[in-house]
Amino acid sequence: MNAEDLIRFLRRSDLSKVTYSKIFSSIIKNGIQLPILTSLIRKGGIVQRGRLTEGGSPFNSESEISYRTDSENIAKYGRANRPFQSMFYGSVPTPDVKYPTKTLFSELLQRVELSIEEDIGKTMTVGRWRVIKEFEVADSCYSQNYVSVEDNKDRYEYWEEKLAGKEIGSEMNRSLLTFFSDMFSRTDIKSHHDYKVSSIYSDYAIRKGLKGVLYPSVKTDYHGKNIAITPQTVEEHLELIQVGVFKLILEKGVPVILQTHFSEKLGPFNSHFEWVEQEGEKYR
Repeated sequence: MNAEDLIRFLRRSDLSKVTYSKIFSSIIKNGIQLPILTSLIRKGGIVQRGRLTEGGSPFNSESEISYRTDSENIAKYGRANRPFQSMFYGSVPTPDVKYPTKTLFSELLQRVELSIEEDIGKTMTVGRWRVIKEFEVADSCYSQNYVSVEDNKDRYEYWEEKLAGKEIGSEMNRSLLTFFSDMFSRTDIKSHHDYKVSSIYSDYAIRKGLKGVLYPSVKTDYHGKNIAITPQTVEEHLELIQVGVFKLILEKGVPVILQTHFSEKLGPFNSHFEWVEQEGEKYR
């Protein structure tokens, strides 16, 4: 099997009937080198992660809102993880979505605008982590699906220019980059098995020494941007600096995100947040 055969097979396959190990071992066994474009997550940058709360009660420690530690209970594929693999999923600011909380709500509520009545009143505890040491991730940006958004278009065109005439820019490698970026941009998700291919690419990148993967947010029509990184990267490269509680409300028929609580006093080892009630800053 060569790279062209691999793409053709994965495009037409029922992924629920093909094991992760079979696909990954085929890539390795046949010497298929997956090309990887990368981005630096620079020192001082911000990564946010949220967790929906039940009954409006916020979480009170970093361990409750960071990456999952119960890997044995992670039964499904995610865009960047296989079963029993914990990854830290977060969002980063973009020119179009300066407040990643909006991206987090869109991701966690599974299309807010289509189910607004049942989602109104939902609350989320959000952590704001600062990058204390820069790190490199795979950048799943090479898809035509993204270019309707100016920032993504600029990124795509940057790599188009960089790839021109270079070995990594061979036609086959460009086809591979497009294919795997398309897998990260999929909207036709029928089961968690449909994330199998993107999770393989994430795993491949991590095995090559990268810390995770960066990809545009499907739920925001690619205006927001998500990041998935390893737990070790969180511990070594990020520090939790603030937490907030946010609530989804309806204002003149428009969904609005309202901040209700805030804390910078996180307690020993970030284990006891001291919440302060907010007057209510709004994000549209």
